[in-house]
Amino acid sequence: MQIYWTPIQQVVEESKDTYTFKLELPAGFTWEEGAHTHFALEGFNKEDRPNRTLIRHMSISTFRPLVLAYLANGEGVPHLHSLNVDSSKEYLFNDVFASTDAFTAEFVDSRPDYYQKVEALAADRNGLFYVVGSDDFLHATIAALRQSGVTPDQIMLDKHDFQFEDFLKA
Repeated sequence: MQIYWTPIQQVVEESKDTYTFKLELPAGFTWEEGAHTHFALEGFNKEDRPNRTLIRHMSISTFRPLVLAYLANGEGVPHLHSLNVDSSKEYLFNDVFASTDAFTAEFVDSRPDYYQKVEALAADRNGLFYVVGSDDFLHATIAALRQSGVTPDQIMLDKHDFQFEDFLKA
């Protein structure tokens, strides 16, 4: 595991209790949309074993970087649809998640509404489904997709590849 010690350049409050941390890019560090990384506070590795309370898994592979890449160059992808559950009505990243001719940003208030929309989206037999969320959310969404006829090769997760089979089993 490569450890980079890098300063925070800027903290942006996106909404209440949600922040974006802009870090200095370490020399030699590369990252692609959809990749995973971990962030830790200084001191996480001072003992014999890492202090896990100082480590946070950040799935910076959330859908936002993928949408930004798509909006910059959507070649080969005729349409992108983002479906989110958010009853607060305080949607994050309104500058990115705004519907256009090629991109649909949709928000629903509840899980039942979400699963109803998932069923409708699953009718697209050529669609690809990138699912981001808690493990329980992933399991439930995958089950809904599979019940609607979506095949495993159409599903991508915000997880490591070796974890995919476990999510399909549940």
